[in-house]
Amino acid sequence: MGEDFGFNNGYTCAKKLIKHLAKSKITAIISMGNQITLGILKALKEEGVQIPNDLSIISFDEQEYSDLLYTPLTTVSHMNENIGDVALKMLFNQFGKSTRIKPKNVVLNSKLIIRDSVKKIGPG
Repeated sequence: MGEDFGFNNGYTCAKKLIKHLAKSKITAIISMGNQITLGILKALKEEGVQIPNDLSIISFDEQEYSDLLYTPLTTVSHMNENIGDVALKMLFNQFGKSTRIKPKNVVLNSKLIIRDSVKKIGPG
């Protein structure tokens, strides 16, 4: 919805979205970073949007404070202790300095951490 992953972009985009929330079928937002998520949360709180009753939110960026927010935030944790090693080996491979790993794509494990920011639908 915007050009960057900053706080102001999240805030501005959420304000625009809120204007159309009542007449749209939007039920959830997936945010791609913690700074943009904080901007979204500020805008939702200012406008009285109840998480998760009015709108669910998931952030793709687990932070130590995610469970300390006024509504503990459901997140996708994508941080992997090996991510730096893999990135460095891939970089060296581009320059022909290593022959150990030559992937075109690397898939690292991620984990969904379920908290209170997603509305439960259906039984259970």
